[in-house]
Formats: sequence, structure tokens, C-alpha cells
Amino acid sequence: MGLDILLPRGTVIPGLPFRRKEVQWGGITGFDGPPKATYGETFTLTVYEGPTPEFLLHKIPAPYAAIEWQLISIWGKGLDDFLATCYRTADEESTTDDDEMEDAPPTLPELLRLLCASGKWILLWDREDGGFAYIKNGTASDVLVELYYSHTSYYEGFMICGEGCDLP
Repeated sequence: MGLDILLPRGTVIPGLPFRRKEVQWGGITGFDGPPKATYGETFTLTVYEGPTPEFLLHKIPAPYAAIEWQLISIWGKGLDDFLATCYRTADEESTTDDDEMEDAPPTLPELLRLLCASGKWILLWDREDGGFAYIKNGTASDVLVELYYSHTSYYEGFMICGEGCDLP
């Protein structure tokens, strides 16, 4: 499973400078791999250049379809810690509610706040087979809740389309 976000191409994210690793080989300088950025010491973000993958284009709701998107993959210890917190919370209590999200490490909500603040976005939590159980409009808070439930009960992929950020 992976956490990805689609942002309009050309979106500048304050505090997240994406850079390519510069390499030299045989006296020629070039770049190795796609642009990457780090958020704190726990998240790595990778921008995949090129067109939006075709399988996603067919699933994007109409109000978002005309936008030229860039795909950013989010991974690292911060995401692993958030998901581990979801498991611990689910194991410790027999019932769950949305307030349990407060137990999550603050870095994932902070990162989502930063990424979602600039305008329209689409967040993707996909299963290994690339499927989405549902596609809906929502908020950054909805993303956190759905990530929690996806990892504690039903393991389904989802796509949430939003605009702006509602996280404090």
C-alpha cells in the first residue's frame, strides 16, 4: 500500500524544496532519479514527472479531471509510525472513534496540512492491486480518519478529493 497525493502541476509547497540528486559519471554531470524532498527527518516525498497515470485519469471525478496533476509519493518512518499507532490504538481498545486520531504522531497531520493548503488535491491510499474501494469528496481530516479505519478494520484503498485544509 502507498500514500500518494495529486497536486496541480506547478504547485509550490512552502518549506518543501524538491531536488534531484546530482551525480557525475565519466566527467558528465547529470541527475539521478526523480525530485525528492524531506519533511522533518521522518518523511520522504518523491515527485513523479510525466503524465498522470492513465488508470487514475479514468477515476478522477469530473470537477478535478481538467487539472494537470503531478503525483507525489509519501513514505518513510513518519508514515510507518502513524500506521503503527493506528494498530496499537485498535489493539488497546475494543471501540474506536474519530477522537483517537489525536494519539497519532503530529507529523502526518502537519504534512497533510502543508500539502493540502495550496488548493485542490486528491489523496490516494491504494491497495497493492491499485484498486480503490471508494472515491469521494472530503477534507484532510477525513483522510486521517480513513487511513485509521483502513488500517484497523477493512484494508481498503480509497481516493479522497478535496480543496484547502481543515486541520488546525
